[in-house]
Amino acid sequence: MLVWKANVDGLCDYFNDTWLRFRGRTLEQESGEGWSEGVHPADLGECLENRRALFGMRAWFRMKYRLRRHDGIWRWVRDAGVPIYAPDGRFSGFLGTCVEVHESRERKAKEPIPVVSTCSWCHRVKEDDGKWEEMERYVVRHAAINFTHGICPECLRVQDPPGE
Repeated sequence: MLVWKANVDGLCDYFNDTWLRFRGRTLEQESGEGWSEGVHPADLGECLENRRALFGMRAWFRMKYRLRRHDGIWRWVRDAGVPIYAPDGRFSGFLGTCVEVHESRERKAKEPIPVVSTCSWCHRVKEDDGKWEEMERYVVRHAAINFTHGICPECLRVQDPPGE
């Protein structure tokens, strides 16, 4: 497990030996925002933006990005950070861990994407038994989500245009 710690300013001041061996760099090189030199350029902007926003809120976070290993190979990692507090309750920074998830992500990317037949008119979904079911009911039964209902601003403008 790759372990890091950041101070109250969000600058990293600790990396465990596993992190340093993974990156092939010294503590001095990784400290501050030096660690970010190892984040894939396509992931860097979002990674830093998310991290700064969540540091500011002092909220735990979890994200995935590619991190360059000591041999130059990019590996997907799942990074999770939690705020830490001193015994007197003062915010002290963040403690985090990165776990390499490259193989599972690559394996998942190779899995076929399921296809669901839907009616282009009424948006019902065709079940395996040939019956047609409302999209919302289908999704609730096949995914771990529920729905709430409201009216989006665009539909509200159409339904109740201003000045009428």
